[in-house]
Amino acid sequence: MEHAVFCFIFDCERKNKVNLSIADTMASTLNVTFNYVYMLYSHWPFGELYCKITQFIAMLSICASVFSLMSISIDRYMAIMKPLRPRMGRTVTLTLAISTWVVGVIIGLPSWLFYKTYHFSISDTEERIICFSEWPDGMTNESLMEYSYNVAFLFITYVVPIGSMTYTYARIGKELWGSQSIGECTQRQMENIKSKRRVVKMMMVVVIIFAVCWLPYHLYFIVTSYFPEITNAPYIQETYLAIYWLAMSNSMYNPMIYCWMNARFRRGFKQFFSCLPCVHVPPATLTRREVLTSKRRSYSGSPDHNRITRNGKTTYFVARKV
Repeated sequence: MEHAVFCFIFDCERKNKVNLSIADTMASTLNVTFNYVYMLYSHWPFGELYCKITQFIAMLSICASVFSLMSISIDRYMAIMKPLRPRMGRTVTLTLAISTWVVGVIIGLPSWLFYKTYHFSISDTEERIICFSEWPDGMTNESLMEYSYNVAFLFITYVVPIGSMTYTYARIGKELWGSQSIGECTQRQMENIKSKRRVVKMMMVVVIIFAVCWLPYHLYFIVTSYFPEITNAPYIQETYLAIYWLAMSNSMYNPMIYCWMNARFRRGFKQFFSCLPCVHVPPATLTRREVLTSKRRSYSGSPDHNRITRNGKTTYFVARKV
């Protein structure tokens, strides 16, 4: 049963980590650079269509990232805490992964609908363009609909996922570190527990980094909804730029954490850059599953092979099939 639980965890985690990687890549390539340029120069030169696209991608990538992290925590909780319950099939797992993106599209739809550009002149020779949201009931920071959306967005993409992940990983940690097994554990059981502990530690670090990076971003929009005059304060642009950089930098931390705490990821990363002369990829070692499989084969032998021992010498021969 340990093997079945391990396969289930790996299959679910692989799909969710693919979602997480895609979301981080989208945020890094389609959103961060353009918004950084905009906030640095207070000018949007990329057109109204991309004004909508970049804000929509931001909401979509946030939802995909946090829902994928939450799915990984729930998968691990069910596999470790309730190993005897029937597991979801691949079809259900794939459906949940796709649903993550569907929900993200729905949550990000207001950004696509209400963001637009506005041209204004700051001098006779210079014109600037801003990318901002205009809701049906008013401009940004003056709209009740936008405030309600920000509160709901904070609750759905931060409070609920962080609460869920805190609960699941706390229970998993108590189970893996605090429980006492009856009798003496075998070497295989100890290796399995250590492997689970390493992965849980890694995901806990990912969740903590996510919580720290995104909390100032969410709080900024809630606070400015109550006190819109803050947006006219000195150095508010630089303050928001720092908050935005901290939130979006979360996309680059996940690969660093995986490379630091996951040997399989480190090897795959080295193999990807193996063409470089300074990168050395050590020979592949057998996994625990392959070692156990090879041991079982060596003990049982092949049905088509036989051996004869004469005078201390063993001779192998292949039996002819009829």
